[in-house]
Amino acid sequence: MIGGSLVGSVRHWDIIPWDRDFDFFVPKNDKELLERQFSIEQHEVPVYMRPGNLKHGPTKIFPGSKSKVIPSTSLYPFIDIFYYDENKTHLWDHKLCCHHNIRKSAVFPLSIRPLGSLWLPAPRNPFGYFQELHPPLFSHVESECHVRGYAANIMKVMFKPPMIVQCKTLSRMYPFVERTKNNIERLILDGEVLQTMST
Repeated sequence: MIGGSLVGSVRHWDIIPWDRDFDFFVPKNDKELLERQFSIEQHEVPVYMRPGNLKHGPTKIFPGSKSKVIPSTSLYPFIDIFYYDENKTHLWDHKLCCHHNIRKSAVFPLSIRPLGSLWLPAPRNPFGYFQELHPPLFSHVESECHVRGYAANIMKVMFKPPMIVQCKTLSRMYPFVERTKNNIERLILDGEVLQTMST
């Protein structure tokens, strides 16, 4: 997981409520294998994959089928798969904002983090990964919520431009994670502890 999906995992153990996609980073050398294997796999829910290229950017996986004539922005949620180049010490994707020279030591070995009911691979040190981004996108990931100007589930513009709000103002409506110094994460909604996890 990267980007908004990792923010959701770190901050909510779930997707960000106003986000519309899942973001993943895969080695560029595995792109053809992933896209070839996708068409072979059986899927419980009908899905359509648009292979990534220079024109369209990342590989996208949408709910529904290719035969439906629906604008891509209305297919929710979808998956973005970005591909990175690498050497012995760093990984990068110059087409993806902020992912220019990320130290591998901030990412590997991967850990497993919650995202809703799933446990998915994530950078071993999410906050170290966030610090590697340049310019920094998520420097205040626990205190500032960057709210986009639309409701993802209905793809409706709610306000412009996007706003930055203090996350604590949303904590009565949506669960947030609190961390302790001894590597304990607690999921809290409106002051009530819902779950606890040791990291």
